[in-house]
Amino acid sequence: MSKPRKRRFLVTAVGGGVGQAILKALRLSGLDLFLVGTDVHPFSAGFSLCDRAYLVPRAEEEEYRTRIFEICSREHITYLFPGSDPELLSLARMKKDLLCSLGCQVIVSDEPCVQVCRDKLRTYEFFKEQSLPFAETVLYDSLEVLIERQGFPIIAKPLDGSSSSGVRVLFSREDIRTLHNVRRYMFQEYLIPVQWGKERVTPQDVFASWELRQEHEISIQVLKGLRGETLGIFVSENVLKSGTPMRVEPRSIPEVEHVALRIAEAFCDLGLFGPLNIQGKITRRGFVAFEVNPRFTGITAVRALLGFRECEAIIRYLEGEEPNTIQSLLRPDTTKVALRFVDECIVSRESIETLGKRRELDV
Repeated sequence: MSKPRKRRFLVTAVGGGVGQAILKALRLSGLDLFLVGTDVHPFSAGFSLCDRAYLVPRAEEEEYRTRIFEICSREHITYLFPGSDPELLSLARMKKDLLCSLGCQVIVSDEPCVQVCRDKLRTYEFFKEQSLPFAETVLYDSLEVLIERQGFPIIAKPLDGSSSSGVRVLFSREDIRTLHNVRRYMFQEYLIPVQWGKERVTPQDVFASWELRQEHEISIQVLKGLRGETLGIFVSENVLKSGTPMRVEPRSIPEVEHVALRIAEAFCDLGLFGPLNIQGKITRRGFVAFEVNPRFTGITAVRALLGFRECEAIIRYLEGEEPNTIQSLLRPDTTKVALRFVDECIVSRESIETLGKRRELDV
């Protein structure tokens, strides 16, 4: 009897935290696999976790689509996992063609779902239409209305930013005037965690040792099937440093899970498939979201170590395994806490130079 062929996966953007987390989660799974990684830079640590590496253009470039099809065809890719926000929309537009022509299943939601999530103002408007809790969000033209209704502080986020990059907390109109090109920002009410026991906060509350305090943040990962069925849900309370979760504590919070499932159900009408990550805080008015993304996250591997093996579960789901098997892979262990640290990998200069010249490499 011939040996079963390995499943062949493509993970994109392996130079970033999300792509690397997906690679780690897949390596932790019980799947027999061959991992192909892509990125725009040869200096990408995630290539060290791959069996083969490819360089690709940026997602907004015309050549991106051609290059992805070329790699998927050459490598006989069965499953493609997006590893960065900029690629989500391009891959959502390509996923039907990749499946029909190459049999490659892209783990990404439909284009309307991705479009709403990528545009944070549209996200807020969608939540408002659905009567779902979301931090009030406006563009500069409506900033005075936000200040009048919510008061200071106000969060300023770059329109083209991701994670916590470029985020500012503004405590006065003088702070607003320090922003370079205010129209490149969106503005959002500052959510005060109920654990702080305060209705108003000062800079001393919001900053510690000159860094933004990011604690008591709630992250929910919902995993949805092709028919909108809920495969699993993971709730954690996180402490972050510069936008990166450094402590992850799985929680069982029924009221938060209830709201998260309502949110996910609303996005199913827009074509949600696979992961939906919801970030928020528990405030005096209950759980309120401030960010939502239809993708895996930088703590995907952490969740896998804590019993929520979402990457493996979605593959086994697509391959028709029994619901009991799927559910057994998605059981968070609330008795444990994850603590994170920076890791390193050492690669040869020759391999980086070869990848830069040939644009592909056996790792």
